[in-house]
Amino acid sequence: MAKRCATCLIFCFAFLACPPAEEEAPAFETIPYKYWVSGPEIKNQAGDTLYLRGMNVENTMKDIEGYLIEISDEEITTLKASGITMIRLLTFWTAINPEEGKIDHEYIDGYLALLKRLTDAGFWVVVDMHQDLWGQPFRSHGAPPWACPEELQEGYETISPWWANYASEQVSACFDHFWDTPQLHEKFFDAWRVMAEQTCDNDMVLGFDVINEPYTGQIHMTEDFDIEYLMPFYEKAMAAIDEVCDDRLYFLEPSSLRVLGIAEAFDIPKAYEDRIVYSGHFYPRYVHEPEGGGYDGDKEALIELFRKQFGPHIDADRAIWVGEYGGYTESPNYELYLKDLHGYWEENKIHHAYWDYRAADGYFNFRNAAKERKPVFDSVFPLPLPRRLPGGATVTPDYETGQVDVSFKCTAGQTGEVLMPYETCGCVAADDIFDNITKEDYLMIFECMADGQVDLDCNCEE
Repeated sequence: MAKRCATCLIFCFAFLACPPAEEEAPAFETIPYKYWVSGPEIKNQAGDTLYLRGMNVENTMKDIEGYLIEISDEEITTLKASGITMIRLLTFWTAINPEEGKIDHEYIDGYLALLKRLTDAGFWVVVDMHQDLWGQPFRSHGAPPWACPEELQEGYETISPWWANYASEQVSACFDHFWDTPQLHEKFFDAWRVMAEQTCDNDMVLGFDVINEPYTGQIHMTEDFDIEYLMPFYEKAMAAIDEVCDDRLYFLEPSSLRVLGIAEAFDIPKAYEDRIVYSGHFYPRYVHEPEGGGYDGDKEALIELFRKQFGPHIDADRAIWVGEYGGYTESPNYELYLKDLHGYWEENKIHHAYWDYRAADGYFNFRNAAKERKPVFDSVFPLPLPRRLPGGATVTPDYETGQVDVSFKCTAGQTGEVLMPYETCGCVAADDIFDNITKEDYLMIFECMADGQVDLDCNCEE
């Protein structure tokens, strides 16, 4: 089942002189996956198109005892009122497997409780195996201390900024050891088997982000790393996870070398082409660094920079999810930066998750110290955008007026959902094709009463 091509099940008959696909409704009941991809779109088992506008939860978990947070009703309300539909929920190898051969079941239970809290609130979730700078002893999270020989860790001295420590002899040596040690891969996969098996019963789990920001180390710092090392590693990881959960998506990140434009882009293996979402991160220096200068308003240059990493996958019409993006929220023109970026993403059906939901003044944080959404996000996030539709849509937001135009094909009997961040939000359809319209829990839910094209005008009046 894991390697069955769901897309082919729907479309293969078109190549055998059958009627065109649009003349016959796809047999969605034949899809063997909870979630799958078709071109740039992410779909559920019923064939609905999902719109992932996400949030990372959250940076605080990296450094606190137990690696877990509690999330209040008020914090969930802020997420919903900000147009968030999914969560990238961090987990860590060292939290799952702090001692070699031992699983921390108390941590697993706590993670499952947090996961259920979020999914019961209506958020889809991607489980993210997070690391920065390898892990212990260089950071408090990531890989467990036993996963890298002590002699390779000796002599480490931290420098600023934190990410510059990737170039240290010790961090690089631990990554070199990891990529060259298949037995260690298996231990990493064992941690994933545990986490995937435990989370698979939750139908709101979209899938798994196998490793955050994989670093090459020094020995394998070559332009073919993503092709020769990273993708084979991913294929083994997916096979291991499929042993316990074979119906979800895989969110695969490029290496840091690819992000820098040095390594060649990996291709998507045929066996998993309907289950892989390309999941790079995007952090232009001018918003990522405090001295970066901020966004200069050149949208054309911004898009060109984005395409340097993501272009091959955009051009190949693949599903893309920017698993992290953000910057110093007080940097010049940050709101305009978000508007230009989000506008391009909506135009190209690109999903995303902001880094991150921590509440603190300054830095990248979505909320301020009072746990309120920062005003810089108000024109971009809480808009009446689609959450789930019967078919793929053209979505055109106007960030100046808050107006959103949505055009999609309705299929009789299917339902859809549009986000309603404020009580004053609403949508008007040009044709009387909807019925059973309800507004609840920050959503407008509707049923299609006939087949046909729908043009929605949505806004949130003051």
